Amino acid sequence: MPIDLEKSIGNYVADVDGNQYLDVYTSIACIGMGYNHPILLAATQSDMLKRNLATRLGVGFAPPMEMRELVDRAFLDVAPKDMTRVGGAMCGACSVESAIKMALICHA
Repeated sequence: MPIDLEKSIGNYVADVDGNQYLDVYTSIACIGMGYNHPILLAATQSDMLKRNLATRLGVGFAPPMEMRELVDRAFLDVAPKDMTRVGGAMCGACSVESAIKMALICHA
């Protein structure tokens, strides 16, 4: 189904005829913030994002110097108050594996 991305908002996706549907498939990936979230749209205007998209950095191999601060700010601002560190992973399974390993390392 071709969609009209400009008219899609939140959890609702619009088709090319202007009909809106509750998006139960969440596009190709999990769109937790929904379509056209104003904060995410504003973030796309940053010079750093434009540079990273144009350069297509391999952030897992050679992350930009701002990456640590961005990740810390994004997660620690909403994390439980006792949490002091965060880490990323490639997928859900990797996230669970990393969390178990970190918990065991901290417990040891």
